[in-house]
Formats: sequence, C-alpha cells, structure tokens
Amino acid sequence: LKERKGGGGSAYVQTNRGKRSLLVDFSKPEGIAVLKRLLSTADVFVTNVRPKGLQKAGLDYESLAAEFPRLIYAHFTAFGRSGPKVNDPGYDYGAWWAHTGIMDLARSSDEAPMPRFPAGIGDNSTAVQLAGYIGLALFHRERTGQGQLVDAALFRSGIAAMAHPLSQLAGGNPWARSQGKMHIRSS
Repeated sequence: LKERKGGGGSAYVQTNRGKRSLLVDFSKPEGIAVLKRLLSTADVFVTNVRPKGLQKAGLDYESLAAEFPRLIYAHFTAFGRSGPKVNDPGYDYGAWWAHTGIMDLARSSDEAPMPRFPAGIGDNSTAVQLAGYIGLALFHRERTGQGQLVDAALFRSGIAAMAHPLSQLAGGNPWARSQGKMHIRSS
C-alpha cells in the first residue's frame, strides 16, 4: 500500500485534478482488507478491471454484493460483461473508434489515411453514461435500500453514437463519410 503523487500529461492532470488516490495491491490479503474497509462506508465502487481479474481477486459483483448489499457496483468495460470479448482488453481507439465504425466514418474515402483522433472521446462519453447509471442506482437504493450492478461499455457507447449513421445505412443510404478534417456529415 503506497500513496501516489503528481505526474502525467496535461490532460491526465486536468482530468484528475483534486482527486486523491490510493494504490492498493489486490494480489495481497492486506490490499483486499484495505479495500473492504473502504467499501464498508462507500456508496459506490467503480472499476475498469476485466471480469476475470475481478473474479480471481474476489472483487466481482456477486462476491461484493453478498458482503455489501447497499453498494452500487459500477463497472466500466471495453466490450461489456458478457459475450466473446468479455475479458479482452480495450481502449478508446480500439473499442469505441475502430470496432464501432466511427473511425471509418471519419475518413473521406477508403484510400484516405486515418485521421488523428482526439484521445478520450469514447472514454469520456462512456464515463458520462456510467455516471448517469450510478445516479439512477443511488436513487433506486434510496427507495429500496438495495445496491446494484451498473455497467457501461466503450463498444456499446460507440454503437449508440453511431445510431444515426447506422439507421441511414440500414435505410439504403450511402455510408456518410467525412468531408475534411474531423468534419463528419450525415447524408
């Protein structure tokens, strides 16, 4: 168990300004004990660790819900909590931009190079979804006394962002390509 301070690029520093963090080693019983002590008074547990790793550490939803029934368990994943990619790693560029087709939509043609993408758009939009789910779960807990699992996935968030272009494509319209630097237009 050690405290971490400072460092990181400007986007990291701005995004994490004012936060306090604690590095906990889940591979050691002392680390699990520290986390469980924190969870005993916490409203929400937010994690982006893949399900297999959480289960191995005994930090999966089912394990923690049995011990902390009022806890809101918020899971941020790349591809969701079920399916063939459930334990695959994934990041903003791959799970949100590439797997959903947004990356292709931003190109002006098949021959055009991939444009540079601002980092974090998928991360941020998915985090906003998760924050909304957490708010609803807290409201539910105030009414029922019960915590619950909420999850947001980069891939699902990207598919939701593609709803309009995908609807156009399904309706027989051409794939709406970019008309220049990061200008995405609809047909």
